[in-house]
Parts: sequence; C-alpha cells; structure tokens
Amino acid sequence: MQGGSAISMDLPPFTVASRSNDMCGLNTVGLRRAGFSPQQRQELKLLYHALFRSNKNLRDALASARQEFTSPPATVMLEFIAAAKRGVCSDVSGSRGFGDDL
Repeated sequence: MQGGSAISMDLPPFTVASRSNDMCGLNTVGLRRAGFSPQQRQELKLLYHALFRSNKNLRDALASARQEFTSPPATVMLEFIAAAKRGVCSDVSGSRGFGDDL
C-alpha cells in the first residue's frame, strides 16, 4: 500500500493500493524481488488489464479470465477475487467501481 492509502475493501495479491480503495497497477518491483519470471510478470499484467481495465464488469471479466489464465500466480489472483467478501478495490484508471460487483 502507498502511504496515506485507506483500504476497506479486498486488495488483490500482487497489486499496489493508492488513495481510498483504489489500485494503481501491479507491484512490479515486489514481483521482481520475489523472483517472478518475466513471463509470469507479463501474464499477471495481462490478467490485471483483463480484469480491471476491460469494458466488462468484474464478474464477466473473471469468468473469461479463468479460461485464459491458468498459471499458479494467475490462479492465486483469480481465486482471491472470486472469494472476496468485502468487494474488490477498483483500478484508478477505470471509471467503474468493482465493490458491489461480486
């Protein structure tokens, strides 16, 4: 989380929080430090865009992404989002909120 962030919703793994219940992308520095390969980081980037920057609502984006992204890191993110109870933080570049979508 960035300093000054206020989070009351679920923040997906591998992401960075900013402001209030917002995400500003993947934690690429943390992923590199944790030893994620360039291919794993690229897949997570594509997954992030498919989930949070597409024109689909989160439920539809999640269903589509489960068919396309099957690596262990992608599965961790997908399962986390599917199990979210408090709603999921939204991407700051998007105009849609995802909190009530699941």
